[in-house]
Amino acid sequence: MTAMKTDSEDSIESIRPSNLQAFANSSTLHGMSHIFAYGHMTFRRFLWTLSFLGSLGLLLLVCMDRVAYYFEFPHVTKLDEVAAPNLTFPAITFCNLNEFRFSKMTKNDLYHVGELLALLNENYQIANPHLAEPQILASLKEKANFVNFKPKQFNMTDFYNRTGHDISDMLLQCTFRGEDCFHFNFSTWSGSVLTEEQKKVLWELLHHDSDIFIAMEKDYTQTNSHGLVSTACFLMLLPKHIATLEEEEQPRPSDITVFGANCTLHGLSHIFLPGGITIRRALWASAFISSLSIFLYHVAGAIMQYYKYPYVTILDEMDSPNMYFPAITLCNYNSFRRSKMQRNDLFWMAGLLGVEQGDFDAFMAALGRPTDNTKFYPSKTFNMLEFVQRASHSIEEMLLDCKYRGKECGPDSFYPIYTRYGKCYTFNSGLDGNPLLTTLKGGTGNGLEIMLDIQQDEYLPVWGDTDETSYEAGIKVQIHSQDEPPFIDQLGFGVAPGFQTFVSCQQQRLQYLPPPWGDCRSAPLETDYFPTYSITACRIECETRYLLETCNCRMVHMPDYLVEKDSKYCVCLTPCNMTRYGKELSMVKIPSKASAKYLAKKFNKTEQYIGDNILVLDIFFEALNYEKIEQKKAYEVAGLLGDIGGQMGLFIGASVLTILEIFDYLYEVFKDKVLNNYVRKDRSRRSTSDNLEYSENPTSPGVTSNHVPSFQDDDDDLNKFRFEYADKPSNIEHVSTCDTLRSHSDSLGFTPNMLPSHQAIGNFEEFAC
Repeated sequence: MTAMKTDSEDSIESIRPSNLQAFANSSTLHGMSHIFAYGHMTFRRFLWTLSFLGSLGLLLLVCMDRVAYYFEFPHVTKLDEVAAPNLTFPAITFCNLNEFRFSKMTKNDLYHVGELLALLNENYQIANPHLAEPQILASLKEKANFVNFKPKQFNMTDFYNRTGHDISDMLLQCTFRGEDCFHFNFSTWSGSVLTEEQKKVLWELLHHDSDIFIAMEKDYTQTNSHGLVSTACFLMLLPKHIATLEEEEQPRPSDITVFGANCTLHGLSHIFLPGGITIRRALWASAFISSLSIFLYHVAGAIMQYYKYPYVTILDEMDSPNMYFPAITLCNYNSFRRSKMQRNDLFWMAGLLGVEQGDFDAFMAALGRPTDNTKFYPSKTFNMLEFVQRASHSIEEMLLDCKYRGKECGPDSFYPIYTRYGKCYTFNSGLDGNPLLTTLKGGTGNGLEIMLDIQQDEYLPVWGDTDETSYEAGIKVQIHSQDEPPFIDQLGFGVAPGFQTFVSCQQQRLQYLPPPWGDCRSAPLETDYFPTYSITACRIECETRYLLETCNCRMVHMPDYLVEKDSKYCVCLTPCNMTRYGKELSMVKIPSKASAKYLAKKFNKTEQYIGDNILVLDIFFEALNYEKIEQKKAYEVAGLLGDIGGQMGLFIGASVLTILEIFDYLYEVFKDKVLNNYVRKDRSRRSTSDNLEYSENPTSPGVTSNHVPSFQDDDDDLNKFRFEYADKPSNIEHVSTCDTLRSHSDSLGFTPNMLPSHQAIGNFEEFAC
């Protein structure tokens, strides 16, 4: 008996679970208990291992992505419009374009800065005296007479303060919020530093300490529903324990009860318990159903939000060491020069110009052409392109001066292009084979500065109102990217003669989302003319195609009636990536009285012609930065899964592996129900065969008719210990002791089998049976 007892204890000791198995079966990490089950490897354990490793791999992938995203140090710029009861009015700084007053200059000033101001040459003689007005020239000669002159010490600051224009002389009227203001309300700004008081306030704002409160949570120990600290325990089964449990006969729990007790879905273990319905179980069931309903409600809301495809627009300002200068397209408001207009041209262009056939002679007389009494025979065909090239204003004649970043440029820097205004010209187009120009600094003098003659004496007389009639004088300008053609008649701005116009621009790079989040388009047009898609390219291509299909002709400009048909015939989506330029314009009068005569002599024109025809255009970047306006997906699949996972964990304590547990249980129930009859018949047949074999040929002494040997010992407790001894595993199911143990496992802290017909995963069967 002692040997048999020792053998049984050794057998129990040999099947004691390892530390890893015990940890896996007591861990709340989903899936571990299914992987490190007791017994040999099965296909189910292999699938659970793959699922667990797959989920772990996805977790690590997402964590690496989040960590990498964190170390990109992303930031967002919040743009909001806030109403305020009052606002501080900004500082307004203005300067007279004439820096120094000639009347305040002394002989000593002229001696020191005369060459700097281009009044004197290096020999202290008057430079270009023939360009100066008589009165100014006489005063200049008097001050430039340095015979027996002894120069004195010169102070540049004193010179600026003394000869600069005085605000008290310039200010004629000033009001602020309806109240008068005066010259003493203005202060002179010369780049001075902050006052000491301002520095003090700024230092206090930047370096003032602030309190930091840190909330710390105390350590805690996780407890179960009974308030007991959760621990991992091992139970050494002794024969007397088993005998005691055998005497207590209880019904075996159902499969759903076993599943609820072992499923990681929170609350099921309190609902599916052996026995009748109690108030506690009803409350747990109500709480679980309520939590499940709230979870499903939030999941439905999250899915509906995802399929709205929301997006957010992020505005950011990016610095750049250098930037590509934009393309500058300019057109004269007058499409055709009167000196180039012939009678045959008038015949074909009369409808466009609003001239009736009976008014041909009067129109030609208005052009300064003598009346031709000979009979006129128009040509059979008319080449519109040849006429536009011949009659349009020439850049060689309009361009008087051109500088880019202080360097000279000329007509060769402008590329001809045809628009609704006829022949126009684009600077820095990238189409002439030259590389795109860049700029390294912002501000005036670091961009394009041109002086143009609009040639008003070449403007055609306005004879009638047509879609092409122009009442303006000047040029039309468009600042655009090299990737899109100009659409100057709709997107350009006007520049008037007699003014110098300053255009401060800032590049804006826009990125839109494609469907279903947005409605942008990134595919190029099906044409060889425009390799890059843009709205202007789409409209021009669409209008051209419409003309070809309608009248089988292609004109240089596009008629107005197409604009009404565009909404139905042309559908041009916003490109997914586009560049545009924000503009701020300011202008000053040109020429000044001091420069009118000089410019008239320089260009061999009258002062009246200079005022009516000359303009200066200065285009530059405000600063070397650009605005990045980007649409981003506000709710992606990762966010949807994260919200669903968060709701699952918050309300029902589930995860992906919990869902796999439910599917695994349903599969086992289905398999058990379908194959139940066949399996039971097979087991019954094999049990009958085994019973017959054992009844006829007992294999060891002491085997009784029911195959349960008894062992006698002086110890009374051992007399109560009975176990089944058999060579074949199929006999295990007939032992009532295991059934008893299974019914008492919940009270002792052991976990019974979770699934029907499932491999045992650590209950009493592995220890005793």
